[in-house]
Amino acid sequence: MNLPDGWEHASKDKQWLYATFVAIDANFRLKRRNVSTNEADPSLSKGWSYFVEEADYKLYLAEHLGEAQEKSTCSSHNAVNMADTKLSQGLAATGVGTIDCARHNMKRGNGVGDLQKGEKYINMDYLFFSTLRNNSLKILNVSYDIACQWHKHIWSRMESLPQSHHLNHASKIIHFFVPKFHLPAHVAKCQSLFSFNFTRFVGRTDGEAPERGWSNINPVASSTKNMGPGCRRDTLDDHFGDWNWKKVVGLGALLLNKMKDALIERAEHQAAFDEFDAVISIEHRATWLSEMVIWEQNPNDTTVPNPLEMKAIAITQAGARLRLAELEANELERGIDVSLHPEVSPSVLIASGLDLEEEQHRLKSLVESMGMHVTDTQRGSIVRMRNSLRRKIETWARVQVLYMPAVLQGGRDDQHNAEDIVLSLPSWMKNKPCDLHLQNIEWELRYAQAYDALEELRQCLRIHCSLLTFKREWIRGQGANTRAQNTLTRVHARHTACVKRYRSAWTALKALATLLKKRDWKGRLQELADDHIKPLVDPFGVGEGRRQVSWIWMMEGIDCNGDCDDDGVRIEWCKSRARALRWTEEVELLTEEMGRVIRFLHWDAQRWDERKGQLAGENPAHTEGLHAYAARQAHIRRRLAAHFHALWAPYLMPTLGPGINTIHAELPLPDLTMPDAPLMDTDA
Repeated sequence: MNLPDGWEHASKDKQWLYATFVAIDANFRLKRRNVSTNEADPSLSKGWSYFVEEADYKLYLAEHLGEAQEKSTCSSHNAVNMADTKLSQGLAATGVGTIDCARHNMKRGNGVGDLQKGEKYINMDYLFFSTLRNNSLKILNVSYDIACQWHKHIWSRMESLPQSHHLNHASKIIHFFVPKFHLPAHVAKCQSLFSFNFTRFVGRTDGEAPERGWSNINPVASSTKNMGPGCRRDTLDDHFGDWNWKKVVGLGALLLNKMKDALIERAEHQAAFDEFDAVISIEHRATWLSEMVIWEQNPNDTTVPNPLEMKAIAITQAGARLRLAELEANELERGIDVSLHPEVSPSVLIASGLDLEEEQHRLKSLVESMGMHVTDTQRGSIVRMRNSLRRKIETWARVQVLYMPAVLQGGRDDQHNAEDIVLSLPSWMKNKPCDLHLQNIEWELRYAQAYDALEELRQCLRIHCSLLTFKREWIRGQGANTRAQNTLTRVHARHTACVKRYRSAWTALKALATLLKKRDWKGRLQELADDHIKPLVDPFGVGEGRRQVSWIWMMEGIDCNGDCDDDGVRIEWCKSRARALRWTEEVELLTEEMGRVIRFLHWDAQRWDERKGQLAGENPAHTEGLHAYAARQAHIRRRLAAHFHALWAPYLMPTLGPGINTIHAELPLPDLTMPDAPLMDTDA
């Protein structure tokens, strides 16, 4: 019908293109009051459309409605734990359960049924297996917001269903997923095991298709609430059919826009992963790739280690404070607060100058944080710090003159505050003579300073992100929140200092590169913009599928720190690889779906042509009308196929299969509106 010839024998690496994607959900706005009966208001169809056949469905429910449903072992999902407590007084149906196409947001045949209480397994099981009858699928991808619980005993529950609803699951490849929007509400383990983002061969499917369809059907809820059972089912069937037809007509623009977006994202994420992958050591790359491939090939085997889970203990508030204390201890070890020795070598001179520059930045940040209303105590403290810093600078400057006499040209401006005094390091001496040896010393120290600043910045980002998550999930109460906020403020202050230190180093390196005529010196260093400063995993950032890693996490050796930090790098490398793969799969899947749509439309047109010879009316005029209707339906589908082919021509496979005529590709979209009614003869 819509698959290419020989799809059953496709190679293993292409079989996933012919998988069936279904999404399960319930809508509790589509209630029905307990009015009328099936005898008084029967339906015009008996399971011929979207609703299942009512008699068999109700018989099965009556036999199993009293069975207790196990409670959730994941988060406290109301759909599971409150399935028996949904208010149903005065209602014949508390809502409807549906099975949709997870890729194109269409209702599946025999995939809709009423709910009597809440979202019980027995209801959803019957609908799920009902819509899969007579399906020749080999691979099935199932999305459900409580899939982590619902899938556990699904095959044992299937045994209680009629034999016609049984699925030979042993011969199928079946994956269960939780929709992307619902996944963060699950426990951490579910967020990797049931994620579309980290599973091979699903493209960029999100599983949220049913949620989008409710906006279309919810407005009729108030009208169908008081209808009889048959009338309500027929009305909803009509609306679901109309929704599906609108989706078919809109597939041209929908798939085209998705393809354009996917091609751009594929290129960006593949380039981002290649850049990230280039800075990972060969040993780590081989180990991580092996772990990820094994886990992807055994998604349901809990004994296989999950490379997306942290192996190290997460950073806590106490751990964050310890890390900050260690950073301060390292500064003391570097001698930032130690008095200068009178006998200074050239390297000590430049190193001391960098330390003084950093102290200037720290004092300037402290002054800026004081605000407009400074107390006398605060002002006195600032004056004492300025005096101390000025004495250090003057002591250093007296030695500097010995090595760099050109700094005396034009004199020094000592009227500034200590934090604003220009230190005149070699990078600042652009048009003045300076010893080449001093310039090389500063170059080496600045280069190391840039890398050190980035490393400390990454640590601050890790700590800040972990503290934010910890505060949001565990901190309650004013006192605890105040203490947590004070810790975050300290981290942010150090984060700001790291940024200033790196930007100072970057500015000096650019100046020295010109003076020393260095080329290709940047390596992994770049100019640090504000939007580059973001953590590996931002809990408040964009979705996983579109997230990109900042260049600050792609430095040589970031996976070789010798501590738990490479745990986060490993996870981010795996996620970056997954993002690139998902977009690549999406392009392949969209290409297949485009061809599938065109094949279906031509098959459907041929089916309407065959119906013309089978239709006979009560009289010749009636027969002619039936034939005209069938011909119009076939014509609409051929024009749709031609229009879609024209839109998708750059992306379609070279051949769509035998019998696919594309000579009318230039034809526009057919007019799908109803013809105007004939005017009445007013003279009659």
